[in-house]
Formats: sequence, C-alpha cells, structure tokens
Amino acid sequence: MNALGVAVWEQRLGIAERACADAQASSRSKDEFLAMLGHELRNSLSAVRNAVVAARLDRRRSERALEIAWRQTEQLDRLITDILDIPLVEQGRVRLKRRVIPLIEIIEHAVETTSFLVEERGHVLSVSLPADRVRVNGDPVRLEQVVVNLIINAAKYTECGGRIDLFVERDSAEAVLRVRDNGKGISADVLPRIFDLFFQGERTLEHTQGGFGIGLSVVRSLVSLHDGRIEAHSDGLGKGAEFVVHLPAAPMRESEPAASSRPILAQTRDSQCLRVLVVEDNPDAAESLMMLLQVSGHQVSIARDGPTAIRLACADVPDLMLVDVGLPGMDGCEVARRARRTPELREVWLVAFTGYGSDEDHRRTLGAGFDLHLTKPVNPADLRELLARHNRAPSRRPFLSGLREGQR
Repeated sequence: MNALGVAVWEQRLGIAERACADAQASSRSKDEFLAMLGHELRNSLSAVRNAVVAARLDRRRSERALEIAWRQTEQLDRLITDILDIPLVEQGRVRLKRRVIPLIEIIEHAVETTSFLVEERGHVLSVSLPADRVRVNGDPVRLEQVVVNLIINAAKYTECGGRIDLFVERDSAEAVLRVRDNGKGISADVLPRIFDLFFQGERTLEHTQGGFGIGLSVVRSLVSLHDGRIEAHSDGLGKGAEFVVHLPAAPMRESEPAASSRPILAQTRDSQCLRVLVVEDNPDAAESLMMLLQVSGHQVSIARDGPTAIRLACADVPDLMLVDVGLPGMDGCEVARRARRTPELREVWLVAFTGYGSDEDHRRTLGAGFDLHLTKPVNPADLRELLARHNRAPSRRPFLSGLREGQR
C-alpha cells in the first residue's frame, strides 16, 4: 500500500473511531436517562402507593395522604408531558394555541404549580414584576410549562434553604423573564451543552437531584416556537445560575381583561345535571371518572365495551359520551361512527377521552365523528369547563365553535 493509500485508510479509521465513540457516548446517555427515569417514576409511584395504603389503614390520615398523592400525580404528569413532547418539538409538530396574555398570569400559575417543591426544599422564592403588565402572544399552557421547568430546575440544583429570584421586565420590544438561583452553578465546559437533549452534566454529586436532560431542551424548543430565545449564565460551580428568556412583547393597550384565576378542584355542583355515558374498559379509570362527575351532580352510566355503549345510549340517550379510544374489539372510533349513523345519537356530544395525543390521533378521532379529543390525564377543571359549556349551549353546533380552538 502506497503512502496515499495509508493516509486514506488512516482517515477512514479515524472517522470510524469517532463514530464509535459518539455511539458509545449516546448509548451511555440513553442508559443514564433510563436509569434516572426509572428512579423518578418509582419514587413518585412509591409515594402514591404509600399514601393510599396509609389512608386505608387510618382514615384520619386521608386528607394528608390525598395531598401527597395529588402532588405526586401532578409531578408524574409533568414528567410524562416532557417525555412525550420530545418527538413533537424535535419535528416541529407542537401545536400552539396562541392568545395575547399578561405574562403575570403565566408566572402566577407556574409559581403555584411549583410551590410544593420550593416549600419542600425550604427555598425562598422572590418574584419581581414590573408596574406595567407585560403581555405576550403565546400559548398559555406551553409558556407555563417553560416557567415551571425553569423554577423546578433552579429548585433541584439549589441546596435546601436557598434562594430563587424570578424577574419580569420589558426591554424595548421584548418581554424578558429571568430565573436566578444561588445554587450549584454550571461549569464552563457544561454551559455550552446545557440545552442539549439528554445531556445530564452533573452540577452536583447528588446525582439523584439531577435532571433527565429533557426539561431544558424542551424549554428551548418551546421558547423558539414562540419566536424567542433563551440563554444560560453561570460564573461556575458553586456560584449559582441564571436562565434568561426573551419573548416578543405584545403591544400595550389601555384596557385589559381581568386576570383569570387558577382553575382549582371544587365540590360545587354545576347548574344542570347532565346524563353522561362513560365508555371505558379500565375499571379503576371508569369508576374514578364516574366519582368525579357525580361529585358535580351529574348522572353517570358506565359501559365497558363498544356494543354495550351503543345499546345503553340508544336505551337512554345521554347528553354526552366520554369514550376511551383504545377499547377492545370495537374501538372508540368505531363507536363514534356507529353513533353518528344512529338517528337518535347523531346530536349527542362525543368526546374522545384517550391517552393517544398525536396530531394523527386528533385527525383520526375527529374524522370518526368525535366532537372533541381530550388527552389523558385531563385536568378536572378542564372537564368541568367542558360540562359547563354544555349547560350554556346544549346544541352541538355552538359547542363545536366554542371548543375546537381550545382542545388539547
């Protein structure tokens, strides 16, 4: 082999070695991610199970046990949402439901959502807002996800009893959000990769306090989808960190609607009792949904499969059917198609109530005849709003025009 051939061979060998090293690094990142994911899932599930068992053994502990279970299920919901968002944000398929909203509303909701972790770790959270309401044109749910992830990130990487400062300001045509902590800090070699997917640079020796390399990556993608940008700053390990979000500011206006309050669970009864048919093959899921609806004063029936659902609906026509898509045998889409072919069921509200939430899933259910696609787990407050809209406009036509824009 001549010198040129040796050079080509060495070049190809170098490329192969780098590719092998990259593959090994990727495999290690995946293994670390799965290990951390298992750790967090088991922690939350363990807390829920222990709380439930304690409540069953001692009814006096039920209220506290329910608080723990609710907090942990909310944490699981956020974790699963971030994981499921990965392919959506990577492929640019996140659907934004934009509206002009004061940024203070996003902040208030995010602070309330993360209060459990801040209080648990004994942090002081300081929020500084400008005198004028800074407004942005964005998706409130997705922007709240951004702020929640940043606060949780700061709380996790700050020693117990630390400080987290959240600032909002208007800088010319931009709304600027800063989340600053006095925690572990970020080393100079880690800082450039802090937003990379699955990157878990250890800012602490307590690896269990680390993240999954998902949250900040999702945050960056969501901010970018809002035509904004995010920056990370730190003077090094032990010197805290600051994340700065820049978003286009919406024009100021003289009069603004009052800030909406955070939806909360309530045991108040709706003004009208609705007849609801829940079509769900999972017994616990069906019973828990039935109890939630009954607390609000609605009359609920349960069908475990598609044929039974059609038979029960024809015998006593409901106002609304909540149908799980993944039913055995006759699936939920076929239930919807048969209902639309049945004269007495054509005007019944059909809501797909499912764990499948991709764009294709939405198109498939709406094409089958469903009026709305709700992805599990559905916030109970959102479910109450759905039922309240029926009370205000029982016809399916106003229902559709009022809810298409806000479907999740």
